[in-house]
Amino acid sequence: MSRLGVPGHLYTQKLWLEMWKKDQDTKGKWYGSIQESLPARPWYHRIQDATRDFITIINRLRFGHNTAPSHLARLGIIANKTCSHCNSSDGTVEHIIFDCQKFLIDRLVLASELSDVENKCDLLSRPPPLKQLLQDEHTYKHIYKYIKNTIKTI
Repeated sequence: MSRLGVPGHLYTQKLWLEMWKKDQDTKGKWYGSIQESLPARPWYHRIQDATRDFITIINRLRFGHNTAPSHLARLGIIANKTCSHCNSSDGTVEHIIFDCQKFLIDRLVLASELSDVENKCDLLSRPPPLKQLLQDEHTYKHIYKYIKNTIKTI
């Protein structure tokens, strides 16, 4: 028992959750908006046949740390943040998934697949923001497939 009369593991869990929420005031805002609570097991534990590549790509999207040109430029790894596929816009993950003209047909396939996932996407409109898609684990396989069919990794 802790000082508050609560079993130790529950007390620790409560403290960890408080720290998690407070920490999002200054850092980890992107990830905190996707993962609002702290589950006992990682997200990929619930997905059958999740390969290491699948977990890596989805984690990079969830954490906001990836190989998109704009992210690499922000870290000082490359100088040019322009999309390397169309050379017309900032190479953000959102641009690559939702706007890059090189992947128009693949994006239509993604939109079709997302429309089957609890109405995540209307075929005539743009899919929801990436942050919103990443809050639903049912979209992960479709996003992964899109990335593998287009840019191969992120």
